[in-house]
Amino acid sequence: MEFYYRDEGFYLEVPKYYSLTGDIYRIEELVKSTYPTDKRDRITDVDFDGKLTFLMSHNGSWIGPNHHWNKYKQLTVRVMYYEKNVEAVYYVYAKFADGEPSEVEALVAVDLSPKQEAELPSTEVDTSKVIELKDGDTLLLGQTGEISYGTRKSGSAYHVYNWSIVEGKDLVILDEGHDSCKITARGKGKVVVKCSYSYTEKKESVLTGREEDDPEIDTKRFEITIE
Repeated sequence: MEFYYRDEGFYLEVPKYYSLTGDIYRIEELVKSTYPTDKRDRITDVDFDGKLTFLMSHNGSWIGPNHHWNKYKQLTVRVMYYEKNVEAVYYVYAKFADGEPSEVEALVAVDLSPKQEAELPSTEVDTSKVIELKDGDTLLLGQTGEISYGTRKSGSAYHVYNWSIVEGKDLVILDEGHDSCKITARGKGKVVVKCSYSYTEKKESVLTGREEDDPEIDTKRFEITIE
């Protein structure tokens, strides 16, 4: 569940048919010893073997409550409504030990209806070539295009690019790279691809007066038309 406010999002995994309306998951149930990744584009359900898992975006990383270096002071996930294969509504409250935002409260509705994958068109198109795409470009059914973010801050302690489809998810297949991604057209319509670029800039600390790496996030959107 992402982008319900700015770049915020959370990942919740529960065993199949486990959730019911009224369930409450607290930090004691969600805490783990380790997590295989803190990058959104690398999170997959196979990482957690179908077990109860929670991660939330914070300071450019996706983190969950941890036995050894827990950054959560409080965490509650409540299932306000759940209907299998239809819809779920979650209430999430999180309070962090450091960083911004220090406190997050969200009410998020999630579509659980099964998604049908569109069939590739019978029209003959050249699918062997990857097309360079920019904001406002057009892609034909069956073709694959590559979008490059085009920015890299010098002197940053890290460079993290998180790609996602914010509109037209059923129309394309997304293949995320580092500072670029590829989309393959599966249906006609408008697609909006979003990339959040996380980096650091040297800034003077108001507390110590020393230069420190200050986390920053820039975002770009690319609108692509599929015909």
